[in-house]
Amino acid sequence: MVTKKCPSCDVLIAPPMYCNSTEFDSFGTKLNSSLYAKVDYRTAFYRIIHYHCPNCNKNLIEFEGVDGDFKGVQYRIFPQLSPPKLPDYIPLAIRQDFYEAYNIKDLSPKSSATLARRCLQGMIRDYFNVKENNLKRAIDAIQDSVSPVVLQTLNDVRQIGNIGAHMEQDINLIIDISSEEASILLDLIQYLIKAWYIERHDAEKLFQEVSNINELKQHHRKSH
Repeated sequence: MVTKKCPSCDVLIAPPMYCNSTEFDSFGTKLNSSLYAKVDYRTAFYRIIHYHCPNCNKNLIEFEGVDGDFKGVQYRIFPQLSPPKLPDYIPLAIRQDFYEAYNIKDLSPKSSATLARRCLQGMIRDYFNVKENNLKRAIDAIQDSVSPVVLQTLNDVRQIGNIGAHMEQDINLIIDISSEEASILLDLIQYLIKAWYIERHDAEKLFQEVSNINELKQHHRKSH
């Protein structure tokens, strides 16, 4: 159990005073159950951690894998995370991929990274009007339109996303992607959406407003 920030008010919740944990074995039985009180050698497979915020009285419940198939798995059960709302002028396919990637970033970080890669590919095709089906060639096609550091980062996303999309040549080699790493990829997708779509939309709206003002003023001048 570690100190957590309350998702409702951002106050730090410090265990153990405002936190308790219940551990379960591989059969889903509580390890502190009186029925199995003498079976102390059993390994906890997962635990449910309950945090209570002393500031706003809201609750935070998390799942944490300890061993077996659950080892290393950690995600929030309550309150559920909602993906940031993207503007409707973002293409629907991109919004859908982003939302899905966000919703599974804790349950399946590899799948989330693959969707982030797919989201990036769709954005490059749409924003830069690139027709290449291969993402590497699509990124190469826009190298004169983005800075070197952005170009490198796009290739980083492509390669990370490939981990989830393709089996390694050595099938015994398993490269995992953590939920934190998947979250960082989605932060980058959000940044690119803001830089490419939202800023362009806001600029076009501002330019149109200025143009409308000028049109109105010129009309007034001509009418007098």
